[in-house]
Amino acid sequence: YKEGRVAGDLLYTGYCAACLLYCMVTAGEPLDVVFRESHKYLEFLKRTKDMDAAQTFIVEQRMVLNLQGMTATTASFGDDNFNEEEFVAHLNAIHMKIPLSLYRIVKMRSLWLFGHWREALEHADKAREVAEKSMGLPFSSDYDFYHALNILTHAHEMGSAERVKRLLQAKISIYKMNKWATNCPANFLQKQQILLAEQLRRAGKGPAALNAYEMAIAMARKNRFPQDEAIAC
Repeated sequence: YKEGRVAGDLLYTGYCAACLLYCMVTAGEPLDVVFRESHKYLEFLKRTKDMDAAQTFIVEQRMVLNLQGMTATTASFGDDNFNEEEFVAHLNAIHMKIPLSLYRIVKMRSLWLFGHWREALEHADKAREVAEKSMGLPFSSDYDFYHALNILTHAHEMGSAERVKRLLQAKISIYKMNKWATNCPANFLQKQQILLAEQLRRAGKGPAALNAYEMAIAMARKNRFPQDEAIAC
């Protein structure tokens, strides 16, 4: 980011700023730090008129406000000064789809965290439509983790046909998480163990599920992912 500003390569400097925020959110940095940093980089992108990329910072700001209880409801990113529907329409209209993909994934996560699991599934379906636009970016793996977790924790509340469909989706995400945990346990092992614990819980294997949760808590603490530790707890 600093080198790009010195060299005058403003487009890729903006991309670097966006990736810094992606990593901060994925790594579980404190929300007030994410909010402060997002404002700093957003002002830079406004000055360079990189307004498509700037939308990612607005998404992250709304996510922070939602998680802090400062939006209209727990199911909304909007408030008196921010119309979420108009913002989403704008994200759909612009050429760059990374901000839309980010929005769908973080909204899905927030909805699940606040217990709005049905709405979270709807956002997961919409996130899948633009998933290829953010493939490989730090936040993209959150789709598989939270979507699978949402399905596993609420499968018992679904009808039989939907349950079969959703559990198949979860199986695909779990397969990817298992591969990632093998290749990079420092990033993914605690997430893989949380999903395993939920699978074991659904199978009625309480002691084994508890062991997987304990492993998830220990690995999340070791690898410094406080949001994953909180979920496991």
